[in-house]
Amino acid sequence: MALKCWIILTISVSTATTLTAHRKGVDCPVSNHHLDYVLKAVNEATFYVRRTGDLSKLSLRVYDFDGYWDVHLQPHVIDFQPNSWQMFRVTKQGDVLRVYMGVKVIHSSTVYGYSSINHLTVTLQGSGELALCIPPPNETSKVAPIVIPVLVVVLAAVVCLACWWSRRRPQRRSNIHAHEDTTVDTIELE
Repeated sequence: MALKCWIILTISVSTATTLTAHRKGVDCPVSNHHLDYVLKAVNEATFYVRRTGDLSKLSLRVYDFDGYWDVHLQPHVIDFQPNSWQMFRVTKQGDVLRVYMGVKVIHSSTVYGYSSINHLTVTLQGSGELALCIPPPNETSKVAPIVIPVLVVVLAAVVCLACWWSRRRPQRRSNIHAHEDTTVDTIELE
C-alpha cells in the first residue's frame, strides 16, 4: 500500500513539475510578427499563435538541406478563439509537408527534397503574437500558474491518505476484538 501511495505521489509531483515548467514560459520569448526557428534535422516543429485581433495571413517558410517551401495560411483557415494560444505543428514525412492547427490538418502538399526540417520561419500579418513554446498565461487568465500543480499534488496526497486510512481502520477493529476475546473475567473468592 505504501508503495502505491509513493508511486501516486511521485507521478503527481512530476506532472506538477512539468505543468509548472511549461507554464512558467522559461526561455519562451514572444514576438509580435516574426519567429526564426533553427532546428537540428527534425521531422516536425511546433509553434504557438495568439490572436489578439484580426489576422490577415500566417506565412511559413520551411527549410530542409536542399531548399525551402512557402506555405501561406489565410484567415478562414486559421480561425480560432481570440486572446488564446493555439498550437501549430509543421511535419515533413517523406515527400509530404503538413501543417496542423491543434490536431486538425489545415495544409498538406507534396514536396521534394530531404526528409527533415532544419529551419522554420513564421511570419504573422495582423494582430497577434508568436512563441516557440507554451507561453505564459495571458492577462485574462483567472488561475495563477502555480495553482494547478499544487492542486494536483494535494489531491494525490488526499487520495493516498484516504487509502491508508481505509486500510488501517479495519485492522484496528480486528485488534480491538482480538483483545476483547482474550480478556479473562476475574472471579472473586470468598
